[in-house]
Amino acid sequence: HLRNVSARGAHRFVLFGHAGEGASFSTEEKLAVLQAVLEHGMEPENLMLGVQTSSLTEAAAIVKKACALQVRRFLVTPPAYYVNTSGSGVRDYFAHLLQSVPHTDWQLMIHQTGQMSKAGDLPDASIAELVQAYPETLVGIVDQDPRVDHTLALMRSFGKRLSVSTSH
Repeated sequence: HLRNVSARGAHRFVLFGHAGEGASFSTEEKLAVLQAVLEHGMEPENLMLGVQTSSLTEAAAIVKKACALQVRRFLVTPPAYYVNTSGSGVRDYFAHLLQSVPHTDWQLMIHQTGQMSKAGDLPDASIAELVQAYPETLVGIVDQDPRVDHTLALMRSFGKRLSVSTSH
């Protein structure tokens, strides 16, 4: 499927992103699919791997194992995605994840739900703290808030230091 879509002009892909059944696959299953995709000719620099787990240990393990396969981009959903969690707890989760992966050449994009479900979203101040502490690794946010003004505010507040994309 990826080769077919690539032949039609798309060249970068998110495997196991938020949409679809990505969250229903285990870490081992995701890594097996990633390995197969790479063995069939997809270039690792054209892939981003979705990571959805409340387990910090599991999130760090999948990032480390994918980095060993030369994949360097990750779209990480906050822990306890559908449960109200504190902003500081979510910030700490991402800070610990960023500290747990020894590679300096990987990139993290945080998946935010915005108005759809504020559960698990990072407050702007927490995002700013993480961007300042990890400017080379934390490179973007996928913002699913349906309000355009919310996305524009994120873009203005982080400027060129952070990529903000929408997926509504």
